[in-house]
Amino acid sequence: MILKNRIRCRFCGDIVESKYRHDFKSCSCGRVVVDGGRDYLRRGYIDSKDDYIELSVFAPDKEMTVRELIEKNRSDPRHRYTEYAVRDAGTGRVLWDGDRRRPLPDEIGAREIVSWQVEPDPQDGEAIIIWIDVFE
Repeated sequence: MILKNRIRCRFCGDIVESKYRHDFKSCSCGRVVVDGGRDYLRRGYIDSKDDYIELSVFAPDKEMTVRELIEKNRSDPRHRYTEYAVRDAGTGRVLWDGDRRRPLPDEIGAREIVSWQVEPDPQDGEAIIIWIDVFE
């Protein structure tokens, strides 16, 4: 389920959010657009997908654990450059940083997801980080 449908333009810096179906919005420089509200994600851009940074926030449609979300996404080839991190939804404290050398602890993997957010990885232009929010 989509909680927030938004992107940031890499050129003008505007955060553009679509709040309801067919709520077509563009940034002030006109290079990127967003549409769909909480019903669907639609993006538009002048040059490439690199024109914007994804800032949408999602919640699971059904009860889902951290481990279930990670396993589901890792089987999808579109997520081959995805890193994961888990944080406390109340405090924002990082509980697991997604380091592949340090496996997901069972205690964290079994927690129910409150929401998750997609962000670009600041250290790798091709990668994204999925921040998974849980209650500690």
